[in-house]
Amino acid sequence: MHHLKKVNDIPLTHAMLPRAASPGASLPAAAPASEQPADTLDTARGVLFPNEILGEIWKHILLPPPAPRRSCLGEHEALRRVSQRFKDMSNQRWPVIESRILDGAIENFMRTPSHQFSDVDQIHLNAILARTKTLYLDKIPFGTDADKQSKLIDLLSRAPNIEKLSLENCRLNDVALRKIFDVVRIGGLKSLTELRLNDNRLTMLPEQLFDLTALTGLWLAGNQITVLPERIGDLAALTDLNLMYNRLTTLPERLFDLPALTKLYLTRNHLSVLSGRIGDLATLTELWLTGNQLASVPEQIGDLKALRELGLGSNQLTTLPERMAELKALKELWLGGNQLTTLPEWLGHLAALRVLSIRKNPLGPIPQWILDMKMPPRNLMVQTDIPL
Repeated sequence: MHHLKKVNDIPLTHAMLPRAASPGASLPAAAPASEQPADTLDTARGVLFPNEILGEIWKHILLPPPAPRRSCLGEHEALRRVSQRFKDMSNQRWPVIESRILDGAIENFMRTPSHQFSDVDQIHLNAILARTKTLYLDKIPFGTDADKQSKLIDLLSRAPNIEKLSLENCRLNDVALRKIFDVVRIGGLKSLTELRLNDNRLTMLPEQLFDLTALTGLWLAGNQITVLPERIGDLAALTDLNLMYNRLTTLPERLFDLPALTKLYLTRNHLSVLSGRIGDLATLTELWLTGNQLASVPEQIGDLKALRELGLGSNQLTTLPERMAELKALKELWLGGNQLTTLPEWLGHLAALRVLSIRKNPLGPIPQWILDMKMPPRNLMVQTDIPL
C-alpha cells in the first residue's frame, strides 16, 4: 500500500492551491519539489488528496483564493476523504470519485443555507462533482422540501459524468421528478446507466426519462405507477427493469422490443393477462410475475431459453402451458399460492431445476417422480405444505 506521511494541520485550501496575483495574471511557477508541501493526510480516516491534483483544479478555475473561513462542507471533508477507496494513487492523476465517500459533504451541502455556501465550497464541489460517477441521495425529502429539490437540481447540473443515481425513498411525486429531470433537457445525465427511484410517490414517468438512452438499469419498485409508456422501448440498452409493487394493469407492446433485457420484475401489480409477446424477450434470465391476477400463462413463454428464474406465485393459475417443458435452463420455479390441482410430469425433465415451490395449491399427494427428484444427484428443494 502507498505509504503516506502526516503533515501539520494546514488549511487544505490555502496550503495547497497556488495564489493568482490578479485576474488575467500569469500563474506563478511551481515551487521546486523539495519546497512543495507534502500531501495532506487525515490520519483518522487514512485519506490522501495529492497537491498535484489540487493545483490542477486551481489552474482550471483561475480565481484568486477567498479569505480563509470554515467550509460548509465540513472542514473540507469532501476533499480530505476523496481518495479513501483508492489503494494506490501513484498512477491515477484524476481518480474516479464516487459519492459514497462524499456523504458527509453532500449532507452538509443539503442542509446549509445557500447564502452560507462560500466560494471555497463552490470550487471544491465543482471539482469533485465534475468527476463523480455515482450519487446515492436516498431518504432526502426532495419531493416535499423545495430548497433541497433546488439543490439537487444544482448538484445534477454540476455532475455531467454521473453514471449511477439513486433517489430512493425521497418522497418524489410526479411534479417534483419532472422538475428534476428538466436537467436532461439541457444535456444533463446523458451518461447515466443506472437510475433508482424505488419507494417514492410516482404515478407516471416524465418524458425526459426516456431520453436517457444509456440506461442499463431502471428501478421503480414501490411507487403507484398505473401506466408504463410505450417509450420504454427507446431504452434499448436496458438489461434490468424493476416495476414491483406498482399498479400496472397492462404492459406496453414496446416493452417486448427491448433487445438486451435480462431481468424483468413485475411482482405485485394488477396484471390479469400476459401477452404472448413475452417470448420475444429472448435474453431474459429472470422473470417475476408473483402476486398478480393471471389466470393463464401463454405458450410462448417456452421461447425464453435462457430463463433461470420464473416467479408465478400468488396468481390464479389452474394449469401450466406444455411449452414450459422447453425451459431447459430453469433453476427456480415458484408456483405457490395458485389453484393447481395436479403437477405436469414434464417438470421432472427440467434437468437444471433446483428449487420448486408449490405450497398453497389444492394439490393431492405429491407424485413419486417429485420425491425422486429430491434425492441425489438432483437434490431438488421442494417447498410444499403437503407432507412428503
